[in-house]
Amino acid sequence: MLDTSTLGPSGWTLSRGHYPGEIDLRCTSGKVGLLNGASSQWVEFDISSNKLKVSKIEPLPQIDQMRITGFALTESGDVFVSLHDRSSQPPRSGLFRLTFVGADVGKWVPVKDTVGPFLHGAKVGQLLGTDGTELIYTRDFDGTAYWSKYSK
Repeated sequence: MLDTSTLGPSGWTLSRGHYPGEIDLRCTSGKVGLLNGASSQWVEFDISSNKLKVSKIEPLPQIDQMRITGFALTESGDVFVSLHDRSSQPPRSGLFRLTFVGADVGKWVPVKDTVGPFLHGAKVGQLLGTDGTELIYTRDFDGTAYWSKYSK
């Protein structure tokens, strides 16, 4: 269903990305979503309408500065990532939501009160996925999973 040759050469020849999580796929009962951090693209397939939509996302900093550590697609269609930012001291991590500033240009916006010092009090260390409308994540990689409902 997805002809990657129509999406441009940047990043689509990678099978797993430069690191785990850079290219990822999630499904809900009505959509299939593919996040390609290497090419800065969000690909969404709506099952009921049989429509494919490809959107550009503002590129993240270089992978030595910032990495995607988790990705989730909620049943309502919201897209989230956890990011690890090593460009600041101390390094930071947190939860970000994909929002669109134009018809097909997305950007990552921090979710309020989720960004903090990595391994030193960040409220979201790694996004693990979803349970319907709830996000599942860890805090500071402590090994405990937390569930939280996202409200806009």
